Amino acid sequence: MIKIIQFFLLGALMLTACKSAPIYLDTNKPVWRSNTIFNFPEKDSIKIISYNIKFSLDVPSAIQELQNIDNLKDADIILLQEMNEAGTILIAKTLGYNYTYFPIVYYPKYKYNIGNSILSKWPIVSDEKLIFPNKSIGKISRRAATSAVIEIGYKSVRVVSAHLATISLPKKQKIEQIDSLIRYNLRDTIKYQIVGGDYNTLLGNEADYVINNYRENNFTWASEKVGATGEYFGGILKPWNDHVFTKGFKVLGSGKATNNTASDHYPLWIELVFEKY
Repeated sequence: MIKIIQFFLLGALMLTACKSAPIYLDTNKPVWRSNTIFNFPEKDSIKIISYNIKFSLDVPSAIQELQNIDNLKDADIILLQEMNEAGTILIAKTLGYNYTYFPIVYYPKYKYNIGNSILSKWPIVSDEKLIFPNKSIGKISRRAATSAVIEIGYKSVRVVSAHLATISLPKKQKIEQIDSLIRYNLRDTIKYQIVGGDYNTLLGNEADYVINNYRENNFTWASEKVGATGEYFGGILKPWNDHVFTKGFKVLGSGKATNNTASDHYPLWIELVFEKY
């Protein structure tokens, strides 16, 4: 069944890959950022949300979900994927967050940029874009992560919002993307790290590869108890596409909101407590 689904997904992607899109390969621009909210008190625990909002097609509904679904309210940090700048700014201004947003590609179909955002109730002191190797099928797209250092009290936290390729990319090239992200995290000397987003681990062996490699490098699979993060083909396929991994934290709780309408991905929430060194 998986191979049949994979075949049809690849076919659909090939049909839509008729035209190359502009790709932004500069790791520092273009960028949209705002850093006007300054919280300085120490905090022992924080809430993280990761949400792929499906090409930013229904940002108003996503805002209502973040305002009204109990487990999604009042997050300290939000990782967003498939965002444009207008959607990022609207969410941040409506809910009261600092933000940083790096697009990776301009999509002619939607006539706007797509990339990843990080929203924070705390000061964002630096940011950059990590560009993953290998283009997607038809050379129409590229994948990337947005990375930022956030100051929570006197603690520096490395935060990464990532979006990796789908099964349209051959397995070897997909693994190269995953490995490049893990290497990026391992180079970091910051004790507290949060990396999450849409890994597109549609197949079980891809999910196992990601999870095992993070664990082998002393990361915690913080979203372990969340389960599937979407349903496709009438519930036949329930992949674990979205993950959050952490270092320097203990997991207090985790879950997902399945009553969302803004995307075909479920938003994840993770509650973390800082480990003491």
